[in-house]
Amino acid sequence: MTRSNKQDLLRWSAWFVLAALFAVACVFLSRWQFDRRAQVVAQIQIVRTNYDAQPVEVESLVSRTSDSTQLKYRPVTLSGHYLPEKYLLVRNRANSGTPGFELLVPFVSKQTWIVDLGWIPTGTKQDFPDEIPVPSSEPTSITARLYPSEPGSNRTAPAHEVQEINIPEVQRLAQIESNGDWYLQLVHTEGTSKLPAPIEKPSTDEGSHLSYAFQWIAFATLAIWFFFYALRKELQIAAGKRSIKVNKPSRANLDNQAEDSAQL
Repeated sequence: MTRSNKQDLLRWSAWFVLAALFAVACVFLSRWQFDRRAQVVAQIQIVRTNYDAQPVEVESLVSRTSDSTQLKYRPVTLSGHYLPEKYLLVRNRANSGTPGFELLVPFVSKQTWIVDLGWIPTGTKQDFPDEIPVPSSEPTSITARLYPSEPGSNRTAPAHEVQEINIPEVQRLAQIESNGDWYLQLVHTEGTSKLPAPIEKPSTDEGSHLSYAFQWIAFATLAIWFFFYALRKELQIAAGKRSIKVNKPSRANLDNQAEDSAQL
């Protein structure tokens, strides 16, 4: 093997390793997108199964199952009264792109529940609602949906405000003992005419995860295909040069052909 051939082999080996590594990375990214889509599809299925189910009494539902996929978004009913003086605002909650807050008020039934009454826009002149429509403490019945506690936040918030609907943090600030796993998102409450805007339904859009997954597979395939295509073209060019070199007449043959022509 000549020195030139060794250099070509090393060069193409390096390119093959790079193409293979790129293809492997694309495959992993594709699998990551497939996994993300599977998670989104699972959440969409929970929304479609639970969100518009028939409301049931909250205690009977929570007491008979601990499966979060059966409880999340399920409509429930309960009777009791609000604790309006213990309200809290959840910061940085957008509604159709508009910044605002969500209003939390404890509700006392057979046990105390944290109820998210809905969304309030930010004030016109300050980072605080212009009006907070807190319900009365009169006895009432409500329909709401079960939501799991949100993760806590290390960020601080002003008085009567929280960054997330984290049940332990809400309990601490409101000085109450409530259900520690779930809070309620209000659907309807009797005897209250003015309420915050309802919270939007969770999205059932899968997003672009599936198309991205197939794109990464296409990139991996193209990388390997392009490597072998370039290698084949270079081998064809090299083979053509060798053929031209072998068939090229020597100087002596040209001189002999010239002498033969002169004698004729």
